[in-house]
Amino acid sequence: MPIQGRFLRSKVARQIFGLVIAATTVPSVLLFIYAITFVELHNEAQALRRMHDSTKLLGLQLLERLESQGRTLALTRGEIEHHAADAALSASPLDSGFEWIGIVGPEGRETVTLHGQPGPAGSSPVTPGNAGSLAIDRTGSEPAIVLSEPLPGAAGPARTLVGRVPGSALLAPLAAAMPEWASIAVLDESGRIVCSTRPDLPPALLQAAQDAATRRALFEWTGSEGERSVGYGWPLSLRGRFGNRAWTLILIEPRDRVLAPTARLWQVLPLVLALSIGMVCLVAAIQIRRRVEPVDSLITAARRVADGDLGARADLLPTDEFGVLAQSFNGMAAQLQHDFDALATRAEIDRAVLSSLDRHEIAIKLLQRLPGLVRCDGLALTLLDGSRGERFALVEGGSVKPHRDEIVFGSEESAFLGRLGDPGSARTLCAVPAAFRPPGARSADTWVFPVTVRGALGAVLAVSRRDEQVVAHQYAVVGQLAAQLGVGLTNARLLEEIDRANWEMVEALSRAIDAKSPWTAGHSTRVTMVGLAIGRHLGLDDKQLESIHRCGLLHDIGKLGVPVEILDKPGRLTPEEMEIMKQHPAIGARIVAPISAYSDVAAAVRHHHEHFDGNGYPDRLAGDEIPLIARIFAVADVFDALASPRPYREAWTSEQAIRHIAEGAGTQFDPRVVEAFLAEVHQFQPVRPSDHADEPELVGAPGGP
Repeated sequence: MPIQGRFLRSKVARQIFGLVIAATTVPSVLLFIYAITFVELHNEAQALRRMHDSTKLLGLQLLERLESQGRTLALTRGEIEHHAADAALSASPLDSGFEWIGIVGPEGRETVTLHGQPGPAGSSPVTPGNAGSLAIDRTGSEPAIVLSEPLPGAAGPARTLVGRVPGSALLAPLAAAMPEWASIAVLDESGRIVCSTRPDLPPALLQAAQDAATRRALFEWTGSEGERSVGYGWPLSLRGRFGNRAWTLILIEPRDRVLAPTARLWQVLPLVLALSIGMVCLVAAIQIRRRVEPVDSLITAARRVADGDLGARADLLPTDEFGVLAQSFNGMAAQLQHDFDALATRAEIDRAVLSSLDRHEIAIKLLQRLPGLVRCDGLALTLLDGSRGERFALVEGGSVKPHRDEIVFGSEESAFLGRLGDPGSARTLCAVPAAFRPPGARSADTWVFPVTVRGALGAVLAVSRRDEQVVAHQYAVVGQLAAQLGVGLTNARLLEEIDRANWEMVEALSRAIDAKSPWTAGHSTRVTMVGLAIGRHLGLDDKQLESIHRCGLLHDIGKLGVPVEILDKPGRLTPEEMEIMKQHPAIGARIVAPISAYSDVAAAVRHHHEHFDGNGYPDRLAGDEIPLIARIFAVADVFDALASPRPYREAWTSEQAIRHIAEGAGTQFDPRVVEAFLAEVHQFQPVRPSDHADEPELVGAPGGP
């Protein structure tokens, strides 16, 4: 796993990382110090023991060497006694390392050389007659060991057999067995060098060696050039054969050689310590990152949720406590998102229900949005109207299937509505008739919600759900929406009543217009039918067709302001009477204008006698300046007027009226409207009234919306 330092931006990660490093470094450093101290003490003890043993062994070997020299000299004396004094000596005794062997007379005045070269005069300070004596000769370039054996003589003066051994020769066998960096020295009782493999030993070192020898301890010494040495001294007792002499054997080695394990430890342990701390840091970083990254993921997801992104999730597997926490967080975020979506859906449903004033549209919008709040297999909303109903259903898959077929309630449905009880409470009943259930739903799987409209049962909302336990809080929300639906349906019903009252008022005005003159009875209704047919052929929408419907019934409302003598005059009108008649469009517009919802109707009423070429009245508008509805009623009004009898003429035939309309295309009439009229005229065949007693109607005229 790649290690990145960004996880240390977390305060918790920094604290944990610091504690891990401190908890690792401090014990490691203390252990390092303890190990170094212990190893140093142990190495020093080991060095002491080794140098003790080595020095002791060298001392014993030196004593053995001296003993061997003494025995060799004793053998030589025996050989001299057996042969004549001047006889030549055999080679074997002389091969034991003596530099010179000779016979010294009394007081050292007479000297006979038996082997080698004699030293300077007086260089053999030997007391004659002292058997096995040992002396040190310092007259030469290096100190030498002088051994002596007395030679017996019956009558003559005493003579002494003397053997001289150089110090270097004495130490050569010992030095050969030692490492090249080791130095060996022998000191006499006065601290002077008897023999040494290193001739430049300073006096201070020799003094330190003698002091250490008495204590049987290591000593350290630093030279003038900074070199450090470690030594050990061993006292040599020469009592017995060589007299009462107290020599000291010292072994000297460089300190870095003696304490090499400690030095190597000083080199290795810091690397080991650094490597250990580094490994701890690496493992700590990996583990902290593994622990911090889930926390960081949770923090990031929580911040996104706090910022409004309710779809944010922590992408963690439930392998540890952090994963379990992430699962809990994701579940909480999902529930929060669901609740938020539910609120949004509920608000949308409220807006849809309250903003629409059409019961059918309210039903469809509710069923389309309700699945966002409750999981279900089917939804059905039945709108009640006395002993009849109209059901809208939403089946599984989300398609809204409005059932516009009227449902006539039988005894089963009526009994069910009676058992339904108080509106506003959801319940399951033993038997829910199929008329109220979603298609294919079983009665046992259906919950019903009564909907109150104006204090009475006005609708039934049914929800079906199979093989799942009902979620109470979801259905409580549906119950609240059912209450809100009741408000929306109440508003819609109120609007329907207002709209019905409005149409009744318009129809009443239309009847009042037609009732003023028996010759115009039914004219408004027939003109409306023709206008609607033309409008549908032109592809106008429902709102425009509704305006055509109102305009058709009210287009001649201005005739209420025209005297009946002019309306029913059997002959032609005079120019003055014609001017009065031409005022009825403007009068009608003034009557309708105060009704703000009829602004388009007022414009059509005013301009339905305008000509397409601009020669009409009252404003002489032309072409597209004339409202489309007015252009439509210009055709419809003229057709019905020509095809109907008037007091001053007989009715034209349909063929004559149609031909007149066709010939006026482009001058009096809009050609596009004429084309639509000609396409639909086949369905308009007037039925003549008898004595004009009954209101005329058009055979086969399409019903208005």
